Amino acid sequence: MANEAAYAAAFSGDRVKAENFVARALQSAPADPRFLDTAGGVAYYFGDYAAAARSYAAANGINKAAEAFALAGDRASAEPILSKQTDDGLAKALWLWRTKQRAAALAELEKSSHPRAPFYLALSKLHARDFAGARALRQRISPSTVEFVILSALIDEPPANAAEAIHAVHAFLHGDRQRSLAQISLAKAKLHPFADSSLRRIEAAVKGEKSNGYIPASLDDWLAFLAV
Repeated sequence: MANEAAYAAAFSGDRVKAENFVARALQSAPADPRFLDTAGGVAYYFGDYAAAARSYAAANGINKAAEAFALAGDRASAEPILSKQTDDGLAKALWLWRTKQRAAALAELEKSSHPRAPFYLALSKLHARDFAGARALRQRISPSTVEFVILSALIDEPPANAAEAIHAVHAFLHGDRQRSLAQISLAKAKLHPFADSSLRRIEAAVKGEKSNGYIPASLDDWLAFLAV
C-alpha cells in the first residue's frame, strides 16, 4: 500500500510525501525490486535523474537505469548497463532514440536482427511523417502480428473500434490537432487519475509542450517512441 501511495503522492506533486512512502516500503523489504523501481520512478518524475539511475540500477531495471544515467549527463555509466542486454541491439537503439541520439539509433536499428527492428524503423518514418517509407517497411512485418496492425492503423485509417489512443495518434500524425486532442481527452477519462501514461507524452507532443517528468517508457512503448 505504501508503494502505491508513493506514486499517488508523486503524481499529486508532493515529493517529500512520495519519498516517505517509498522509504516505508523499503524498510520492510530493502532489496525488493518493485520498491526500488518506485524509488527510481519518484526521483525520475521530479527530474532527479542521478538518484533515479541509482535506484533503477539497484532494481536491475536496465533500460530505465540507462535512460536516467543519460539524462543525468552520465552516458558513460549507461553504456555498460546496456551491454548486458542480449536483444541484438534493440534496447540500445531505443535508448539512443529516447535520449535524442536519433542518427545513432537508426544505425543500430538498421543493423539489428531483432524481429521488431523493422517496426521501430517504420515508427521513425512516421515520426518524420514519411508515410511512403513506413509502408515500405511494413512489408517486412508479418500481417499476423500486432505490430502490423498498429502500423496499419497509423498509416491508413484505424478501425472504428480501435482504442482512442490509436485514433489520437493517427490524427496527430496526419496533422489534425483538434481531433487528436479530442481523442486524448476521451482516453484520459478512462485512466486512473494517478496513472503515468505514454498517452500523456503524446498529449504534450500535440500541444508542443515538454514531456519531462514522466516515468520512462517500457521497451515496447511505441506511443512514447513516436512522441519523443
